[in-house]
Amino acid sequence: MSTGVASATIRYCDRLGVERVAQWGEVAPNELATAMPVRVPPTFAGQRNYPGLFWSVRSQRHLVYESLLELSHLWLLDFASTTAAIATQPFQLTVVDSSHVPDLLVLDTAGGVEVLDVKPVAFRFHPRFRSQVEISERLCTMVGWRYRVATEPDPVLVRNIQFLAVGRRPIAEATGIDDDDVVAVAAGYSLGHVLERLRTGVAPKSAFALVAALMWRGRLTADLTRPLTRETILEGGS
Repeated sequence: MSTGVASATIRYCDRLGVERVAQWGEVAPNELATAMPVRVPPTFAGQRNYPGLFWSVRSQRHLVYESLLELSHLWLLDFASTTAAIATQPFQLTVVDSSHVPDLLVLDTAGGVEVLDVKPVAFRFHPRFRSQVEISERLCTMVGWRYRVATEPDPVLVRNIQFLAVGRRPIAEATGIDDDDVVAVAAGYSLGHVLERLRTGVAPKSAFALVAALMWRGRLTADLTRPLTRETILEGGS
């Protein structure tokens, strides 16, 4: 196995859709982060999974996903202020006579790279998948990347992030209001209190969009593992 890993190859499609093949470790992460998907999930009547397209704020492009579970993790990654770029179905790894396409590749703002396979927790111990995990883990370690298997996320967290999705729209950033001014009056107060202050003052028609935009940019934070209500306390972020 070690010999096979050492001779692993990577197949990917660059941002223009041109297919390329190289030895593992020879392709820059930035090139993979802007690559087209090496595999597009099929759609057909009666299929059990739900593929589709997701607009990524971090990557500023549509990303293909092949399941609702994968879509949930795209919401989480896109919301994280530490995410710089995301690619889905980013490349195919081939080791000897075995090949595998990871689900996600993520660049973070500190320059780190993470490769994810998204699977229901029930599949984590399937023998074939465990073999893919071991190979992927070893290959990522060789080039200084992180690797993990992502299973079912907290559904409350995902729903809260989806609820705040209005903050991704450009209109939420075009209010002409200084972020620091809003953070100064919002940190430590409840969401309901902050919305009332904004609606009676600087943002009568876009108070929630403004708060949501600041949360998407990491300027305001809250405990999103609990349902978001008017009583949710906002805190200042980075």
